[in-house]
Formats: sequence, structure tokens, C-alpha cells
Amino acid sequence: MDLFGLIAINIRLFWDSIQLIELLNPVLSFIGVCISAIVLKATINSINEQNRPFISFSIEPSKKVKNFFIVIRNTGNRTANNVIIKTTPKLVSICSEKRNTPSIISDKGEISLSGVSPNQIIKTFFDSGLYRYKENPNEISDKFEISISYKFKKRKFVESVILDLTYLRHVCSLNTPEDIDTNIKKIADNIESINKKIK
Repeated sequence: MDLFGLIAINIRLFWDSIQLIELLNPVLSFIGVCISAIVLKATINSINEQNRPFISFSIEPSKKVKNFFIVIRNTGNRTANNVIIKTTPKLVSICSEKRNTPSIISDKGEISLSGVSPNQIIKTFFDSGLYRYKENPNEISDKFEISISYKFKKRKFVESVILDLTYLRHVCSLNTPEDIDTNIKKIADNIESINKKIK
């Protein structure tokens, strides 16, 4: 094969590769558009998740430990509207029932708030361990399914969590000065018996 034949073959291969690229160009463009659309959607979802309210609900002891407070927080950076918190079984304040005082919890067992601003914390009295666990502690339910729903613009958020308050029973185990005296005497007796064993 002479030199001109090789040049002709190379030119033909080059021309065929250009035509193949021209045929694949629309397919490559379509793939590029699809990838761009996927990246754009992921970016929009990420921005929406960062710019929204996040409502949490908890029951926390006070510094005195015997009192418990309902704490509602918006840790997001947007205002949550039409906040509704439902509990199953119904969350009941024994102290409010005994003292006949109003509670943030409705008769249906719901807490309704028109709005919670970003970084806002709503804290209100819920119950007292002296009332909650004094008379019939075994009849008191300490595990709740919590449903939290709220709106931001046209979007509605619904979240579910399990709230377990069984640790509060132990926090409130010492209810009276007599209980404290009894426990101190038990500790003293245990220390004395340990001392006798060591000697």
C-alpha cells in the first residue's frame, strides 16, 4: 500500500469519527441536560431542607427536679405555623387536675399553637412528681406516641416520635423528708457494716 492509500484511509477514518460525534452529539447533550436537572433538583431539595422550621417536643425536669415542664422548640430558621401536637395515650397533668388549674393541653389531648418563631422555646409547667407518682404510680402511663404537624408556606410537615418518661419515676423517688431520712439511715448502716467487715 502506498503513502497516498494510507493518507486516504486515515482521512476516511477521521471523517467517519467526525460523523459519529455529530450523531452522538444530541445524545450527549440530552445526557448532560438530564444530569443538570438531577443536580438542580438535589440543590433545591437541599436548600428547602435547610430553610424550614424544625419543631421538637419534650418534657424536662426543672432545677428542683420535682416539677416537669413541656418544652417546645423550633430549631429551624423559618416560622412554623399551625403547630398541632397530639399524644397517644392522652397526655394528662395530674397536678393540674388535682388543683383545677388550666393546662396548655386541651381536653382532646392536643397542644395547638398558631406559630413558633425560629429559635423560639416555649416552656410551660406540665406536672409535679409529688402528684404524678404519689398515689397510683403503676396506673400512670409514661410512654407516648407524639405526632407533631406544622406548616411553612404551602408545605406541611408531620413527624412522629416516641416519648418515654420512665426515667422521671426515679428522679421523683424521694417524695418526703421521711423517705430521705430512711435512705440516709440505710446508707449509714451499709457504711457501718462495710467498716466492720474491713476490721
